[in-house]
Amino acid sequence: WHAFAERQDLAAALAGHVAGRLTNAIAERGTALLAVSGGTTPAKFFASLSSIPIAWNKVTVTLVDERCVPASSPRSNAGLVAANLLQHAAAAARFVPLYQ
Repeated sequence: WHAFAERQDLAAALAGHVAGRLTNAIAERGTALLAVSGGTTPAKFFASLSSIPIAWNKVTVTLVDERCVPASSPRSNAGLVAANLLQHAAAAARFVPLYQ
């Protein structure tokens, strides 16, 4: 059980853990895959993770769920990922949406 005083502290701790797993996957296999959920809950986590300097050009990001709306919609999970995760260092990652 882990307790955090603030949501940002939780987001930063989770981001550090995930960045470590991605780094290990890249070291072992040369690439890494990150499949994420949408909704508003992971936005702080995405923002924290996006600034961690790992080999993002070797990371593929995809979604585990999506709404059938354009990426420009505020309800789009692809839009959420683009706005919050695929920024800063993580802009080098490859994004594969669930549909075109």
